[in-house]
Amino acid sequence: MNATTRPSVELPLLSAEELEDAIPPVYKPYLGTPGTRGVAPPQPDSVGVMTTWEYMTAPIMIHATKQILDNFGSEGWELVAVLPGTQQASTPDAAVNAPAQTNPIAYFKRPKES
Repeated sequence: MNATTRPSVELPLLSAEELEDAIPPVYKPYLGTPGTRGVAPPQPDSVGVMTTWEYMTAPIMIHATKQILDNFGSEGWELVAVLPGTQQASTPDAAVNAPAQTNPIAYFKRPKES
């Protein structure tokens, strides 16, 4: 054997059932009908139902971020994004037109109640 060859290792041939049993469940994608590999099966109570959402924006105070987010979460709001808050700086000089940094703005959503 030289440096470019590897030792041969004989592996046992497994049947499809043995191979399926050898793979831990966490690594198995949903195996449905052909062409649907990796697609979750439809849930019986949600077939044909589309979720409609309501949205909300709110400023987030830096000193109380966790409490504010926990409060919205307890009301069913899911945090979607946080963007920096800016407002146009009011300066007498028109040449200086830089935005002033304000509190971040949080964007939330939750399913609409029907």
